[in-house]
Amino acid sequence: MARGVKKVNRKRAKRFEDEINITVQGINEDLNLGLKDDAKEFHGLKRQVGKMIKRLIDQKLIREQEFYIGDWVFVVKDKGVEPLEIIDINYKLRTARINDANEGKIWIKFQDIVKDEDGFLV
Repeated sequence: MARGVKKVNRKRAKRFEDEINITVQGINEDLNLGLKDDAKEFHGLKRQVGKMIKRLIDQKLIREQEFYIGDWVFVVKDKGVEPLEIIDINYKLRTARINDANEGKIWIKFQDIVKDEDGFLV
């Protein structure tokens, strides 16, 4: 890798790719464009939405978060158990709500959870 070049996080890019697809499909339907998923114009529209998101992140108008709703995480204290899905997040308090089998829906601090990297491969 060249010096000064920032490493691209493909897992994060993949997550944004899914969101971009949903957004572009919504634009396509709302504007009645009738574009197919494999159409050249559809890919051009996806590229423009992706560039917009990149500019917003670069200008720090939006920022990437540590955790997102739908992420699979392990509780640090119970690392041997199955991963749990984040169902709600409070970024101000830096807490995530998970559905624990024993305790039900509980709030856990970001410092007490670790991302399940295998959850990205789904």
